[in-house]
Amino acid sequence: YMDVDTFSTGHRLDFSITPVQLSLKIAPFGRRNRLIPYIGAGVGAYFWSVRMYGDMIDFNDEYIYETSFGDKLPAYPIYEVDAREGENLGKVSFGYHVLGGLMFSVTRALTLDVGFKYHVATGKFTEAFEGFAPFDLGGYHISMGLNFWF
Repeated sequence: YMDVDTFSTGHRLDFSITPVQLSLKIAPFGRRNRLIPYIGAGVGAYFWSVRMYGDMIDFNDEYIYETSFGDKLPAYPIYEVDAREGENLGKVSFGYHVLGGLMFSVTRALTLDVGFKYHVATGKFTEAFEGFAPFDLGGYHISMGLNFWF
């Protein structure tokens, strides 16, 4: 008998995604204005790894648990798991991205850049997570930086 008030399952999911990208940025109105809009696109290699450890509930292996009061409840087994995908240097997937933003001219050779980039990439599991849906490596990020023109 297990007291359900004190029982809890838990697991941890750690993942790492490192993109290496090549982009082309175009300023359709030139760069002579104080405000310089740009658009662009590119491709990338995404180095990734995943590790899950702790308790995992297997919802594919349902059984019926009968309580001491005669109630019949669905129950699922819990397994301890320590699964990894992409050890050492990680796995590699390829994807693409689109970007856009504004550059604000500070001097002739220096601009402040505010940009948005959306990545599309998918990792395929082959080892410990075989049978899982593909891993979405994409997403978006907003960045600020400086450009030095030479």
